[in-house]
Amino acid sequence: MDADLFAAMVEKLAFTRAVKVTMESMASPPGRIPEAELVELSHWFNELNAEGEKMVTRAVALAAGQAVLTFLCILDGAQAIEAGPDKGHLELLYVKGDTRILLNDRRKEPLNDKFHWHWPATGTKSL
Repeated sequence: MDADLFAAMVEKLAFTRAVKVTMESMASPPGRIPEAELVELSHWFNELNAEGEKMVTRAVALAAGQAVLTFLCILDGAQAIEAGPDKGHLELLYVKGDTRILLNDRRKEPLNDKFHWHWPATGTKSL
């Protein structure tokens, strides 16, 4: 594991999955008794035409991408999480056996620069 692989896994497991699961949940709310708000959203979403679906997918992707990017900025220290001149910093370690790898090394390219999300290819409900 290194910073590049970590960023790629965040894109795949956080960003892409968030968009996919959100779109699937809007198309067909999960669970035996889905929350009323999600059912209402689903009714609205399922009435959209193909262009409307595509625009919703793009909006969901934008929100997911911004959330992941902001979180990576927090890990990098580019987004402050405390006020004042004497701020600490976060260290993200990947640990496997005796190996310890600092993924957000402040001397190297920041994680947020490695996150290269892409707009979904389609606007369909079944991403």
